[in-house]
Amino acid sequence: MELIWYLGGPCLGAFLFQLLIGCRTACRPLRYVPLYAFLLTLLFGLMALRGDAGFFVGLNAAAALLWWLIGACILAGYGLAHFVCRVQQNNQ
Repeated sequence: MELIWYLGGPCLGAFLFQLLIGCRTACRPLRYVPLYAFLLTLLFGLMALRGDAGFFVGLNAAAALLWWLIGACILAGYGLAHFVCRVQQNNQ
């Protein structure tokens, strides 16, 4: 159940942000906030992968994989919002 929150929450957050703010703003940096979040998750995953796991060998790879999955969900929500915006623009 927690995995749904970890992966569905960022996807829904990126989708709603892009749909409600990103598609309607004239400010170009606001249009790409979910992409910035995606890049941050890639960076955090890389930091987790290169970090010292200490006694628990392999947990840094699991943490990096979780960060990258969250980033992929953010990217999926961003792409879905762009698709919805394009469909709405074509129907008007």
